Amino acid sequence: MIDDRIDKIKNEFKSFNDWEARYKHIIEIGKQLAPMSEIDKSEANKIKGCQSQVWLSAKLVGDKIFFEADSDASIVKGVIGLLVYVYSESTPDEVLSSFIEILILWRWVCVGGRDRDMGDFFVGKSVGVRNKVIAD
Repeated sequence: MIDDRIDKIKNEFKSFNDWEARYKHIIEIGKQLAPMSEIDKSEANKIKGCQSQVWLSAKLVGDKIFFEADSDASIVKGVIGLLVYVYSESTPDEVLSSFIEILILWRWVCVGGRDRDMGDFFVGKSVGVRNKVIAD
């Protein structure tokens, strides 16, 4: 499941020739992110260490985990939208065992020196998803 979603994202980003097109696509992904309830925008769901505000909630329904996320920054919202897409509706074990794959995915999403900071952010938010699964 997660591998299929990662492959889909890789295929989407293969068509972009420069960082500007990639960022525009990431922003569009953020715009498509389902609205997060105000109740879930709590201090407990806030991801620390980011200049923008970022919230991530996880809910276990049966054996599947569902993520909701939001941010006040458009690129950040798109990045967490990618993570929500990849990880939601997976089992906690699938999320925890896919960390290497998500790091490889970033190579497909952002390429080039300018994207290093965004790559670091993406990896950091992936760690946040893992930590949320472990905590919940």
